[in-house]
Amino acid sequence: DASQRAAVEAALAERRPLSVIQGPPGSGKTGVIVELARRATASGLRVLLCAPSNMAVDGLALRLVAADPSLRLVRVGNPERIETLALNITAEAVAERQQSVLEAEAAAELSEMLREVRSNEQMGRQRKSQMRDYLRRQSRRTLSKRKANGASAAMADAQVLLCTTTAAAESAVAALPTFDLVVVDEAAQAVAPNAW
Repeated sequence: DASQRAAVEAALAERRPLSVIQGPPGSGKTGVIVELARRATASGLRVLLCAPSNMAVDGLALRLVAADPSLRLVRVGNPERIETLALNITAEAVAERQQSVLEAEAAAELSEMLREVRSNEQMGRQRKSQMRDYLRRQSRRTLSKRKANGASAAMADAQVLLCTTTAAAESAVAALPTFDLVVVDEAAQAVAPNAW
Protein backbone atom coordinates (compact mmCIF):
# COMPACT_ATOMS: atom_id res chain seq x y z
CA ASP A 1 0.00 0.00 0.00
CA ALA A 2 0.97 3.67 -0.14
CA SER A 3 2.30 3.85 3.43
CA GLN A 4 4.57 0.84 2.83
CA ARG A 5 5.93 2.36 -0.40
CA ALA A 6 6.54 5.64 1.45
CA ALA A 7 8.39 3.76 4.21
CA VAL A 8 10.69 2.08 1.67
CA GLU A 9 11.36 5.38 -0.10
CA ALA A 10 12.08 7.15 3.20
CA ALA A 11 14.48 4.43 4.32
CA LEU A 12 16.40 4.64 1.04
CA ALA A 13 16.58 8.44 1.03
CA GLU A 14 20.17 9.59 1.47
CA ARG A 15 19.12 12.69 3.35
CA ARG A 16 17.69 10.51 6.13
CA PRO A 17 20.40 8.52 7.87
CA LEU A 18 17.88 6.87 10.21
CA SER A 19 14.37 5.57 9.55
CA VAL A 20 11.99 3.98 12.01
CA ILE A 21 9.18 1.83 10.66
CA GLN A 22 6.54 0.93 13.19
CA GLY A 23 3.13 -0.63 13.07
CA PRO A 24 0.97 -3.27 14.70
CA PRO A 25 1.47 -6.97 14.00
CA GLY A 26 0.34 -7.88 10.49
CA SER A 27 0.72 -4.37 9.11
CA GLY A 28 3.38 -5.39 6.60
CA LYS A 29 6.63 -4.32 8.28
CA THR A 30 8.44 -7.49 7.19
CA GLY A 31 7.26 -6.96 3.62
CA VAL A 32 8.65 -3.42 3.78
CA ILE A 33 12.02 -4.77 4.94
CA VAL A 34 12.09 -7.35 2.14
CA GLU A 35 11.30 -4.69 -0.47
CA LEU A 36 13.84 -2.33 1.10
CA ALA A 37 16.57 -4.98 0.86
CA ARG A 38 15.62 -5.82 -2.74
CA ARG A 39 15.72 -2.19 -3.87
CA ALA A 40 18.93 -1.47 -1.99
CA THR A 41 20.73 -4.42 -3.58
CA ALA A 42 19.32 -3.54 -7.00
CA SER A 43 21.05 -0.18 -6.68
CA GLY A 44 24.33 -1.84 -5.69
CA LEU A 45 24.15 -1.41 -1.92
CA ARG A 46 25.30 -4.07 0.54
CA VAL A 47 22.81 -4.72 3.34
CA LEU A 48 23.26 -5.99 6.89
CA LEU A 49 19.88 -7.31 8.01
CA CYS A 50 19.57 -8.33 11.63
CA ALA A 51 17.05 -8.95 14.37
CA PRO A 52 17.35 -9.90 18.03
CA SER A 53 16.09 -13.47 17.54
CA ASN A 54 17.13 -16.29 15.23
CA MET A 55 13.47 -16.92 14.42
CA ALA A 56 13.02 -13.36 13.15
CA VAL A 57 16.24 -13.49 11.10
CA ASP A 58 15.25 -16.81 9.55
CA GLY A 59 11.78 -15.48 8.74
CA LEU A 60 13.37 -12.57 6.87
CA ALA A 61 15.84 -14.88 5.14
CA LEU A 62 13.08 -17.17 3.87
CA ARG A 63 10.96 -14.21 2.71
CA LEU A 64 13.95 -12.77 0.81
CA VAL A 65 14.72 -16.12 -0.84
CA ALA A 66 11.08 -16.42 -1.93
CA ALA A 67 10.95 -12.82 -3.16
CA ASP A 68 14.18 -12.92 -5.16
CA PRO A 69 16.11 -16.21 -5.45
CA SER A 70 18.90 -14.44 -7.36
CA LEU A 71 19.97 -12.40 -4.33
CA ARG A 72 23.33 -13.40 -2.83
CA LEU A 73 22.18 -14.00 0.74
CA VAL A 74 24.35 -15.28 3.55
CA ARG A 75 22.98 -16.25 6.96
CA VAL A 76 25.49 -16.04 9.81
CA GLY A 77 24.98 -17.90 13.06
CA ASN A 78 25.10 -21.19 14.87
CA PRO A 79 23.65 -23.82 12.49
CA GLU A 80 21.91 -25.53 15.43
CA ARG A 81 19.80 -22.39 15.93
CA ILE A 82 19.06 -21.70 12.27
CA GLU A 83 15.80 -22.82 10.66
CA THR A 84 16.40 -25.93 8.54
CA LEU A 85 15.12 -24.21 5.39
CA ALA A 86 17.67 -21.39 5.85
CA LEU A 87 20.69 -23.70 6.30
CA ASN A 88 21.46 -23.63 2.57
CA ILE A 89 22.38 -19.94 2.78
CA THR A 90 24.77 -20.15 5.73
CA ALA A 91 28.29 -18.91 5.02
CA GLU A 92 29.57 -22.48 5.21
CA ALA A 93 26.95 -23.84 2.78
CA VAL A 94 27.61 -21.05 0.27
CA ALA A 95 31.37 -21.67 0.58
CA GLU A 96 30.88 -25.40 0.04
CA ARG A 97 28.98 -24.75 -3.20
CA GLN A 98 31.89 -22.57 -4.36
CA GLN A 99 34.45 -25.36 -3.86
CA SER A 100 34.02 -26.80 -7.35
CA VAL A 101 34.48 -23.31 -8.81
CA LEU A 102 37.67 -22.84 -6.78
CA GLU A 103 38.96 -26.23 -7.89
CA ALA A 104 38.27 -25.44 -11.56
CA GLU A 105 40.00 -22.04 -11.25
CA ALA A 106 43.03 -23.62 -9.58
CA ALA A 107 43.22 -26.32 -12.26
CA ALA A 108 43.08 -23.71 -15.02
CA GLU A 109 45.77 -21.60 -13.35
CA LEU A 110 48.02 -24.64 -12.89
CA SER A 111 47.46 -25.75 -16.48
CA GLU A 112 48.51 -22.33 -17.78
CA MET A 113 51.66 -22.27 -15.63
CA LEU A 114 52.59 -25.82 -16.68
CA ARG A 115 52.08 -24.84 -20.32
CA GLU A 116 54.48 -21.94 -19.85
CA VAL A 117 57.09 -24.26 -18.30
CA ARG A 118 56.73 -26.73 -21.19
CA SER A 119 57.18 -24.00 -23.78
CA ASN A 120 60.21 -22.46 -22.07
CA GLU A 121 63.18 -23.33 -24.27
CA GLN A 122 65.80 -21.93 -21.90
CA MET A 123 64.98 -24.36 -19.09
CA GLY A 124 66.54 -27.81 -19.01
CA ARG A 125 64.63 -31.07 -18.55
CA GLN A 126 65.58 -31.49 -14.87
CA ARG A 127 64.73 -27.86 -14.05
CA LYS A 128 61.35 -28.22 -15.82
CA SER A 129 60.60 -31.33 -13.75
CA GLN A 130 61.46 -29.49 -10.54
CA MET A 131 59.39 -26.52 -11.61
CA ARG A 132 56.35 -28.70 -12.41
CA ASP A 133 56.56 -30.36 -8.99
CA TYR A 134 56.87 -26.98 -7.28
CA LEU A 135 53.91 -25.51 -9.19
CA ARG A 136 51.72 -28.50 -8.33
CA ARG A 137 52.57 -28.16 -4.61
CA GLN A 138 51.92 -24.42 -4.69
CA SER A 139 48.64 -24.95 -6.48
CA ARG A 140 47.47 -27.38 -3.78
CA ARG A 141 48.50 -24.93 -1.03
CA THR A 142 46.77 -22.01 -2.71
CA LEU A 143 43.58 -24.03 -3.24
CA SER A 144 43.65 -25.13 0.39
CA LYS A 145 43.93 -21.50 1.57
CA ARG A 146 41.11 -20.40 -0.71
CA LYS A 147 38.88 -23.18 0.61
CA ALA A 148 39.76 -22.31 4.20
CA ASN A 149 38.74 -18.70 3.58
CA GLY A 150 35.52 -19.74 1.86
CA ALA A 151 33.08 -18.70 4.59
CA SER A 152 34.74 -15.29 4.96
CA ALA A 153 34.73 -14.81 1.20
CA ALA A 154 31.04 -15.80 1.05
CA MET A 155 30.19 -13.21 3.70
CA ALA A 156 32.21 -10.52 1.95
CA ASP A 157 30.51 -11.32 -1.38
CA ALA A 158 26.97 -11.31 0.03
CA GLN A 159 24.54 -8.66 -1.12
CA VAL A 160 22.55 -9.23 2.07
CA LEU A 161 24.11 -10.59 5.25
CA LEU A 162 21.55 -11.84 7.76
CA CYS A 163 22.31 -12.39 11.46
CA THR A 164 21.12 -11.70 14.97
CA THR A 165 22.02 -8.39 16.56
CA THR A 166 24.46 -10.28 18.79
CA ALA A 167 26.16 -11.99 15.83
CA ALA A 168 26.50 -8.61 14.09
CA ALA A 169 29.12 -7.73 16.72
CA GLU A 170 31.18 -10.91 16.19
CA SER A 171 34.69 -10.45 14.78
CA ALA A 172 33.93 -12.26 11.50
CA VAL A 173 31.12 -9.79 10.73
CA ALA A 174 32.95 -6.75 12.12
CA ALA A 175 35.93 -7.52 9.86
CA LEU A 176 33.80 -7.23 6.72
CA PRO A 177 33.76 -4.08 4.59
CA THR A 178 31.29 -1.47 5.84
CA PHE A 179 27.68 -2.08 4.89
CA ASP A 180 25.78 0.59 2.98
CA LEU A 181 22.51 -0.09 4.76
CA VAL A 182 21.79 -1.66 8.14
CA VAL A 183 18.29 -2.84 9.03
CA VAL A 184 17.34 -3.96 12.53
CA ASP A 185 14.00 -5.77 12.52
CA GLU A 186 12.07 -5.92 15.80
CA ALA A 187 14.54 -3.40 17.26
CA ALA A 188 12.20 -2.72 20.20
CA GLN A 189 12.76 -6.31 21.33
CA ALA A 190 16.55 -5.97 21.37
CA VAL A 191 18.37 -5.01 24.50
CA ALA A 192 20.04 -1.61 24.11
CA PRO A 193 23.63 -2.87 23.63
CA ASN A 194 22.50 -5.20 20.82
CA ALA A 195 20.63 -2.49 18.95
CA TRP A 196 23.53 -0.02 18.89
